[in-house]
Amino acid sequence: MQLGQNKKIISVATLVLLCMGVAVVLWLRTHPATPTGDTTQIAYWKGRIEIEGAGKAYAGLACSLKNKTGVQGHTEAHYFGAALYQEVGLAGAFTCDDRFQYGCLHELLGRALHAQGVSVLPALHALCVQSEAADPYSLCEHGIGHGLLSYVGYDAQALTRALSLCKNSSTPAAAGKCEAGVFMEYFDQTMLGADTPPFKISKDSPFAPCSGFSASEHAQCVSFMPRVWRKNFWPTSATSTAAVTATGRYCESLPEHFLQISCFAGIGNEIYIHAQGNTAIADALCSQYSNEQSLVASCIQEVAHLAAIDTSSTHPDACTP
Repeated sequence: MQLGQNKKIISVATLVLLCMGVAVVLWLRTHPATPTGDTTQIAYWKGRIEIEGAGKAYAGLACSLKNKTGVQGHTEAHYFGAALYQEVGLAGAFTCDDRFQYGCLHELLGRALHAQGVSVLPALHALCVQSEAADPYSLCEHGIGHGLLSYVGYDAQALTRALSLCKNSSTPAAAGKCEAGVFMEYFDQTMLGADTPPFKISKDSPFAPCSGFSASEHAQCVSFMPRVWRKNFWPTSATSTAAVTATGRYCESLPEHFLQISCFAGIGNEIYIHAQGNTAIADALCSQYSNEQSLVASCIQEVAHLAAIDTSSTHPDACTP
């Protein structure tokens, strides 16, 4: 009799725990993720902003990153953007500039979305129109994409919603930049901090996350696959013969040429980072991924595009004492 009662108690307890687990999963799927980042670095820059003011502190950031490329300084600039939003809010957008691939602005826009919700989108798009007018390489709308995904969540349903919200951008080109930011955040989860584990994918289904999208969204999605593959399959040997061969073949296996082109642009992005901004090294690496010249050209064009972003800064010295 006692054994039967114990079994009933255990069954009820198991059911309660199961229900609690389901409730937690549902809550996580419907509540926006909170941006984290390196709290020590954010606190450091927040203190600098409080003491020196936003402009002087940002000049200090530039000085601390003067020997790094825009790609390398991008993460640190994100930390500054987080501190800046905490201190001065959306007005901080006028402190951020085009250095470090807009890392400061990306984080600030993402924080604004998380704090104020989608009602702040018109104001953010207006800021980006000004940014686009001043700089054709502007990644402002891209930053909105990062923030949108972080705001709505990181599951497949949230991804679809964030992409839909991008369509409210000022122009189709701006919407495309926003969509790229959404996909990048979906796969990299940069606003959750540097220690976030990589997006998981199987070698048997290398393009699984990219099915079911429109043609333009599909192209945006596959451009981030080389990064996902590197993080999952070759985290320490991205340019090994095995990695290069497999990555090239994955991209070449796509059914449409425009998707292959987009995938090879993603390879160019990864190579540029690996080469630390050295375009000669990056261009040479591009040619190893395929014998198809149009695909190699797409890789090289992306390298050139990223180099242009890095060198288009209106502050070439990247350091104001």
